[in-house]
Amino acid sequence: LYGLYFSKQAIIQKDHCILVEGYLDVISMHQAGIQNVVASSGTSLTTGQIKLIHRFTKNITLLYDGDKAGIKASIRGIDMLLEEDMNINVVLLPEGEDPDSYSQTHSTEEVEQYIERNKVDFIRFKTNLLLDEVGEDPVRRAGLIGDVVKSIAVVPNEILRSEYIKKCSEMLNVGEQLLVTEVAKLRRQKAEETYKKFFKEFFSDGGKYMKYVNFVNNGIPAPGDIIQVGKQYKVGVRVSVSKDALRKEMEAAGIVKALGAGF
Repeated sequence: LYGLYFSKQAIIQKDHCILVEGYLDVISMHQAGIQNVVASSGTSLTTGQIKLIHRFTKNITLLYDGDKAGIKASIRGIDMLLEEDMNINVVLLPEGEDPDSYSQTHSTEEVEQYIERNKVDFIRFKTNLLLDEVGEDPVRRAGLIGDVVKSIAVVPNEILRSEYIKKCSEMLNVGEQLLVTEVAKLRRQKAEETYKKFFKEFFSDGGKYMKYVNFVNNGIPAPGDIIQVGKQYKVGVRVSVSKDALRKEMEAAGIVKALGAGF
């Protein structure tokens, strides 16, 4: 992340990070007096970079120029921000402008006011962007709904997911319950994949967590079988797992979050 070393204090102070695309954007924004800015330097965001930003704030604004083709390419990886429980807004600069040029021709106050007035939450932004493309074609609209539902499904906060679903139901003229069902189906599929991968990799013979496990029977438990029993976690009737030691390692591996609040 370009500029993070110089930006982190401002990010902490404002509880807000502005993400731009290039290092010139960061330099010009800093020179204009806007310090809470970093850049991905033209590369796709990684989970590690997102976690680094999240150490200082969970509020992030993506500042783009008006090139829609470039924006579509960029948003493909933004679901990772949602998955890391970030609050994401998007701001489009006027046509022909980028953060570098705009910050050079406007005062600090003007840039900050523009960002504040034009920010849109990421789900609404993505929906509007794709709606402009698909028009009234029913097949393409179905694809759009599926694309937006995939983004909503990765949001870990249940209340925020519910708000996004309501918003998209209104924007797409689709029944809210249908969206709820589709989101739940995607989250269930993700949970099943996580469970299967987890038990195959970590509870197989010689697996990383075998030292915490006492197998009663062989085999992989079905998804959803994990229940808490006192200070132990039991997976069906097959596995008894020491809670504190195992959870600590699983949190470090990012597995507990994927399994959900039940673990």
